[in-house]
Amino acid sequence: MKKYYKDYTPDSKVLKNGKVKRDVVYHGDYYCYGDSLESFKWLTKTLVGQTLLFSILFIALGFLNSPGSRSFTVLIPYFCSFLPAAYMWTALAGMYMLLRNSAAGKKKDTIEKMEFARYHRSYCRIKKCAAGMMITMLIAAIGSLILIIMHFNMEGLMREIAFFIGALVMSADAYTIMIAIKKTAWHRIKTNIDTSK
Repeated sequence: MKKYYKDYTPDSKVLKNGKVKRDVVYHGDYYCYGDSLESFKWLTKTLVGQTLLFSILFIALGFLNSPGSRSFTVLIPYFCSFLPAAYMWTALAGMYMLLRNSAAGKKKDTIEKMEFARYHRSYCRIKKCAAGMMITMLIAAIGSLILIIMHFNMEGLMREIAFFIGALVMSADAYTIMIAIKKTAWHRIKTNIDTSK
């Protein structure tokens, strides 16, 4: 929450029984998803499916035991793609919470009205994670291709070609996630709360 502390101010009230009720008041901008709940549900399912495909391919390529798995130019970007993929799952969990709150008719953290922290942890994080996944797997694919060209007669060539194709598919999958989320409309709702007092 430290990242978003400027959007919140502490508020205390003394109750009739003498107890102090401490609360936090949000005074930042709100954000809303610019389409219907059904559209948001479809977007969430699509992103979960694409991220699941990326995760399955990540595990499958790890078990492939290709010659590139012993080369740092392939191995490091392959393993680095794990971090944005893991963060992607946290962002999707945030989207699921928005979906659940909106379907239940709650007033807080819905697609019609979300605080900046929720907006940042869902929409913004998905864009950044998808870009990270795409770039790291594209680097791994290029490293694999260079290995194939330089050592064409190497043992395990077919496994390396399979890794190269898998890495390209993973990179393309992450690119489609990025395109899908960028096509959605999210709007900022300005708040007019005076926080100078």
